[in-house]
Amino acid sequence: MILNDEKVLEVIGQANLLKNTNYYFSGTVMPTPAQYALLGVFSNLLKEVSGYIINYTEEGIGIIPINNMSGKPMIDNAYFIPNSSIQKVEINKGGLFFYKKITIVDNNNQSISFKVVKNVLPMKKYKENLEAFIQAYSNK
Repeated sequence: MILNDEKVLEVIGQANLLKNTNYYFSGTVMPTPAQYALLGVFSNLLKEVSGYIINYTEEGIGIIPINNMSGKPMIDNAYFIPNSSIQKVEINKGGLFFYKKITIVDNNNQSISFKVVKNVLPMKKYKENLEAFIQAYSNK
């Protein structure tokens, strides 16, 4: 499924995560080095989720998983973490193929990690949305 701006906003709306201001982008979940060493390219088949649609708003962060097999957003599994429930957001260099690695940790020490690239061509606002997220959470 190609996620352009219109489709992402539609999905965010269906998940009831649409706010007055929306800074959306997508992240990819990569296999661990151990998984990749054991199974190679098939290591991706171990995961149910291949990535996330992230919607940063002034109130917090909306997260919509993307199904690994179909590539479709899992709207029923979407959730919102209000700013008051975010313990920390770690933003690190992503390495050779990715721009940044982002980890979001809530107050219950539950976390998700994903990697992002600088641009996703079908999403025209991707880069500016990602930069707004990084700016908002780089000091937290």
